[in-house]
Amino acid sequence: MTELLLTEIDHIAIAVNDLEAFYKTLWKRDAEREVTLQIRRGGVDQTLKMQSRDRMKTLSRPRGV
Repeated sequence: MTELLLTEIDHIAIAVNDLEAFYKTLWKRDAEREVTLQIRRGGVDQTLKMQSRDRMKTLSRPRGV
């Protein structure tokens, strides 16, 4: 299995094993936007662009609320 490491979010370096740093960096900006991720897979750097979503818009709400 090839190791996958997340090294940057929106060109900001993060500690590869720090989940807290990942979310703090991700949540610094607007919820619905394009996010650029820099990853290292099998020793090769790659850039991924993803569209983030506001999770409150994806949750179902109880009826009448």
